[in-house]
Amino acid sequence: MIKLSKQLNHKVMRKFIILDWMGNHKFKNNIFDSFENGWDFLYVTFPEDDSYFDDFYVTEVTEDIAKKYSITL
Repeated sequence: MIKLSKQLNHKVMRKFIILDWMGNHKFKNNIFDSFENGWDFLYVTFPEDDSYFDDFYVTEVTEDIAKKYSITL
């Protein structure tokens, strides 16, 4: 029972980055706490032209992605 309650209290910190359609890490100074924050950033960055949105992906930082793009979590 104690083990279960510790797991429930443990909060997983997920991080997200923006990649372009070729898999390049864009906006390297920005790591987001949620998928929605990543998209909000894009909406603020490109308020007049939503045609850019097809070129970007907000992607969760996995261990493999962190290694590939040298991201420290």
